[in-house]
Amino acid sequence: MNFGSWDITLFFALNSLAGHNPLTNAVIVGIASYLPYMLVAGFALYLLSQQLLSIKQKLFAFSSVLLGALIARIGIGSPIRYFFPRPRPFLSYQVHQLIQEHAPSFPSGHALFFFAFSTGVYFMNKKLGVLFYVLSTFVVLARVAAGIHYPSDIIAGAVLGIACGWFVAQYVSPAIERSVWWRGIVL
Repeated sequence: MNFGSWDITLFFALNSLAGHNPLTNAVIVGIASYLPYMLVAGFALYLLSQQLLSIKQKLFAFSSVLLGALIARIGIGSPIRYFFPRPRPFLSYQVHQLIQEHAPSFPSGHALFFFAFSTGVYFMNKKLGVLFYVLSTFVVLARVAAGIHYPSDIIAGAVLGIACGWFVAQYVSPAIERSVWWRGIVL
């Protein structure tokens, strides 16, 4: 079986969960659409609860994780989508579409953002990072079930997001933290 047929087969297996039961549809849409906001808010609340960190350290931690996610989503995802636009599954097949989307499908912007975000969290707290990876996986699988992404969109987004999050955590954030500009900020 080539990758293309594997991609389509897995897409239809996940998408078959949608469209039959209003409760199942609501769960899929809730996970795909609202869990992402809860992840960002959850990380912010986690940082606020860390009493051993200063306000400056909390701000830096949140900004670093967000920076990796935004670079992945905008800096990597947008050019790929522009130069290699892939139509969403609902434009090519009869699917159970639960969410409206208009941008090209490849790579998944949610996978890019949330796997980069999870990688940044992982570098700060391993257990919390693993939880974020698991929850991010639920988000992106729900987006396949909702009929708006192929599994290959998700895999590409996750791999690129993890790579971007790793690069920012290993090189960019430490460079910013060592910079004269950042050290000069007093909070």
